[in-house]
Amino acid sequence: MDVSVIKKRLEARIEELGLNYNQIDKAIGCREGWLSGVLKGKQKSIKTNHLKGLCKTLAVSEAWLRNEDITSPSLFVVAPHPPKRAKSIIPLGAGKAEFLAFQRRQIEEEIAALEDRIDNLNNQRLKLIIAEKKAR
Repeated sequence: MDVSVIKKRLEARIEELGLNYNQIDKAIGCREGWLSGVLKGKQKSIKTNHLKGLCKTLAVSEAWLRNEDITSPSLFVVAPHPPKRAKSIIPLGAGKAEFLAFQRRQIEEEIAALEDRIDNLNNQRLKLIIAEKKAR
């Protein structure tokens, strides 16, 4: 992937959100200074998992970031991996406070989805325990 294609969009989105490069490096699990290196042209490509992490952290789609989505002057981008319950959206012009609130909502939605999953697994476990007792 050609990093130069996404550089301007990355810089604009980071500025919109009021984040710094080290916060983003940490959020996507990269070494400190990685994003700075990308934006300075020291990195000639971006690994897929890093791209996905950037998109999730910045709440944008990969197509928008690569400038492949020509229909994306829209005001909203769907979160990359929203829980099945709800589709979180964040305005592309949102500031830091809105972004933090968006991240909090995303986490709350993920927790709710995990709680549902835990309940489901506990029900399955109880059914297995009952079936084991009946089989004895």
